[in-house]
Amino acid sequence: MLFRSQSLLALAAQGYPRGLTQAIDRLAAAHPDNAAWLEGLRAQARAFRLDAVSDTLHKALDAARA
Repeated sequence: MLFRSQSLLALAAQGYPRGLTQAIDRLAAAHPDNAAWLEGLRAQARAFRLDAVSDTLHKALDAARA
């Protein structure tokens, strides 16, 4: 899912919450084991908290690289 995080970061940086939410929905459907974590991202995107989405994704990427 690491490479998907980069795509989500790009959507957040573009300020495109609808596209971000749609991408998160597709990921949740494809990876139900990550659905709970993705729900948190979805809630942030729906609340237009794209900075929070970016922060969450950066933390996940940092943890995956460690």
